[in-house]
Amino acid sequence: QRSGDRLRQWSAELDARAISTPIVWGNRNSEPFIADALRASHAAGHRRVVALTTSAYSCYSSCRQYRENLADAAAAVAEDGIELQIDKVSQYDRRPGFAAANAGELVRSLRALDGAPDAEIALLFVTHSIPDAMDDTSGPGDGDGNLYQRQHLALASQLAERAGRVLGRELTGELVFCSRSGPPTQPWLEPDINDRLRQLAAEGVRTAVIVPLGFVSDHMEVVYDLDTEAQQTADELGLRLVRVPT
Repeated sequence: QRSGDRLRQWSAELDARAISTPIVWGNRNSEPFIADALRASHAAGHRRVVALTTSAYSCYSSCRQYRENLADAAAAVAEDGIELQIDKVSQYDRRPGFAAANAGELVRSLRALDGAPDAEIALLFVTHSIPDAMDDTSGPGDGDGNLYQRQHLALASQLAERAGRVLGRELTGELVFCSRSGPPTQPWLEPDINDRLRQLAAEGVRTAVIVPLGFVSDHMEVVYDLDTEAQQTADELGLRLVRVPT
């Protein structure tokens, strides 16, 4: 339902800008699948699809796997005689508009705080954890890994600096992770947001502002991992948790 709501918002935004290009939603792991979206596009008379993924960053799961998914879906519909030109939008973590959208939401959320001193505020930028090995191979070529983590750190630093400048505050942020899965013996990127909240509470932090910069819309990793689990952790610790909108 959240995806459907966001789809309608995006469509309305394009309409307001007099852009007539339709939007079709396709998922990797649930209905409607990518192949369904391609079939719907073709049935509507379209012959070219511009594919925009919901992850702005580089690693196998957020970039190369989507290319494989698109290729598999194209092959599946080709068996029904459907041919489409598919162009995937490149990773957009460095696009000015992406930074501006996140910065705007962060500034609005910080302005809503009731004068809490900077020393008692923690600014946490949250993204999906991935295995260390996947991060190690996320660069564009051999020997240039950890691009996934570096992209997030660069954007987080930019957002903290921009928000601090606009508000006249001394803001420093840090990168934390959510949604870890896999066997406990497999190293994943850390710290987990819940672990970090416990540490910060012990250090005297009273308000945690969490920025889900790894996600562009509300879904499981935001609505459950942050709005539910992280909120429960904050409640147990007596922390005020402010979640910046996606």
